Amino acid sequence: MGSGSNRACRWKVPGRTRYLYETDYRIPGLNLFHACALSDGQAHSGLGQHTQAAEAYSTYMERIPGVLDAYVQEYRGDELTAGSDYPGALDAYQAALTAPRLDDGEDLQIKIAGTRADFGDYAGALVLYDQIISTTTNDYVKAQMITWQGMLISPWGRQILRMSVIKMQ
Repeated sequence: MGSGSNRACRWKVPGRTRYLYETDYRIPGLNLFHACALSDGQAHSGLGQHTQAAEAYSTYMERIPGVLDAYVQEYRGDELTAGSDYPGALDAYQAALTAPRLDDGEDLQIKIAGTRADFGDYAGALVLYDQIISTTTNDYVKAQMITWQGMLISPWGRQILRMSVIKMQ
């Protein structure tokens, strides 16, 4: 339950009701009204209903534009990727990258490169992985990008990628 706050919203998930309290979210600029509006997308996501989750996030941005656009677009891109709508996911990720955000967007750039690889744009993914390698200061990220580049370059690696995409669907 909440930590002393009586301000909450509620949403139903089959078999249970979940309460969301004002103190449950630690995202800058997020108040209870915003959190309740986001909860619909999160509930659909938790149920594996990726298309409905992406639609709920779009509805959130129509109703409350400009507040958390970068984060909501990223959530939307994640759901579209999970639903195998790679072009839609790329559009959402690009919108998230151009919206004001608190971080440098490196994780988002990695998601964009991975999404390009998922739908077969290996050349585009390789270029993005190169850009990430040249701009990051994190050695782990550099190593991971080099590994993923190797998987994209080798036919065996591409087969592993295809198999992992098929398993996720």
